[in-house]
Amino acid sequence: MEDDDGGVAEVLAEWRFLGAESRARLLELTYRLLVDIRWETARGFTLTDEMPLTVAAHAALLFLGMDAETPPHPRAVVLHPGTIVLRGERSGSVVGTRSDGPFHLSGQRSENQPMLLSWRDIRAAVAEPGSGRNVVVHEFAHELDAADRLLDGTPPIADAEVRDRWIATCSEVYDRLHAGDRDPLIRSYAGTTPSEFFAVVCELFLSRPIELAGAHPALYAVWTEALGQDPAARRHQPEG
Repeated sequence: MEDDDGGVAEVLAEWRFLGAESRARLLELTYRLLVDIRWETARGFTLTDEMPLTVAAHAALLFLGMDAETPPHPRAVVLHPGTIVLRGERSGSVVGTRSDGPFHLSGQRSENQPMLLSWRDIRAAVAEPGSGRNVVVHEFAHELDAADRLLDGTPPIADAEVRDRWIATCSEVYDRLHAGDRDPLIRSYAGTTPSEFFAVVCELFLSRPIELAGAHPALYAVWTEALGQDPAARRHQPEG
């Protein structure tokens, strides 16, 4: 499979932990996203082949264990060279506050709007895959969250028992963060809304799975159920 990875092995560190079946599935999802999304750049930034491939591969990893043939995605992705600066009122960085900007962002997902992503921050995630930060995973987690028309921090989960377990487990951790408690692993921004909690934990689930499983075993367990994959197990024993 290494001879036909389509360049994904160079931009996605997780590739080395995947077996043949998972690699084939990842490539299938990556190519689907490459075809279905319109790729653009901002401010005269030149689009290279590496940019869409990197975004699509990291997004595909999030959906690797799920059944959908076409994962939820925006109609367009606009890549910015560095920090994205936006104006307009939105939630502040402190829980319960509002601010009118300007806002400096790594990415943004909005309903019926192009997804905005910072190429500089994407490259940082590629260079440091264990950092716990991945703007592509974060913004595509919002797409997954919104797939059931509710941006509520709960992805589509068909099994009622699994869904109930997800809600109970996530609510316990989120409520502590929302109240201002510090967590040694999950950054405080996760406490702003349930949707941000979901996106932040998705970043940790894929980039620091062993640490997440150790610090929050119940939380990690419901993520493996909902997303259909176990990245911590892959790290301990790469797929054959």
